[in-house]
Amino acid sequence: MRLLSGWLINSLSLIVISLLLPFIHLSHPLAAFKVTLMLGLLYHVAKPVVMVLIAPAIVLSLGLLIPVLDVIIFQAAGQSNFGMEIGTFWQALAGYAAYRLLARVTSVTVLGIRP
Repeated sequence: MRLLSGWLINSLSLIVISLLLPFIHLSHPLAAFKVTLMLGLLYHVAKPVVMVLIAPAIVLSLGLLIPVLDVIIFQAAGQSNFGMEIGTFWQALAGYAAYRLLARVTSVTVLGIRP
């Protein structure tokens, strides 16, 4: 139940962010569900593999590459054929920050999930 409610909150957060930010465009509101499913898979499958591969660079940057990797994954979801378009890296950074902030605040207030 928690997995489905988290997926729903993330999808609704993505829909709200696409309505607020002009540089994030969803082809259809239902595309947000596909995009958040793909984002979840990328964050839980691809991100750990990439982090192991670039571990020395993460250590040298004192962990500052981890948020950059998150933005790259978010932008990769925008480049895919799942119905979301994002412009430049900086627009993806702003969109990712707004998306994660809204999703975190909503999950804490609605579900009572603490990070």
